[in-house]
Amino acid sequence: MIQYRNMWKQVLLFVVTLGFYGDYWFYVTSKEMLAYKKLDGSPGLWTVLFLVPVANLYSYWKYSKAIEAVTDEKYQSILIFILWIFFAPAVWLLTQTELNKLAKQSTETTPTNEVQPTPSEPTTEEEGGEGAAGAEAP
Repeated sequence: MIQYRNMWKQVLLFVVTLGFYGDYWFYVTSKEMLAYKKLDGSPGLWTVLFLVPVANLYSYWKYSKAIEAVTDEKYQSILIFILWIFFAPAVWLLTQTELNKLAKQSTETTPTNEVQPTPSEPTTEEEGGEGAAGAEAP
């Protein structure tokens, strides 16, 4: 299930954790996208490679392919890949915006667990009690 994430909270977490939140975000969103589209891949491996110079290009490419699949090819993977290389925050914004849309859609289409009102306790009038009509409680 894709989780809705507030962009301003993410920026704050990124700053407060000195960038470590970005690594966590990469892993979690990779995992969500793969599960959502039932794609093959290893979010853990992608995240490890994401941290290694040159090897991160493989992670960028795989993540770009996942974004393309999740958005039903709204964004081409090659363009996402190029964005990763030249301006990664744009990929973060684009990805999270699209994931938030999907999260909202899934909450709108998922039936909520509505709580059925419990029947009220029967009054003495309903029970047929004597002297209940017009009687006041002490």
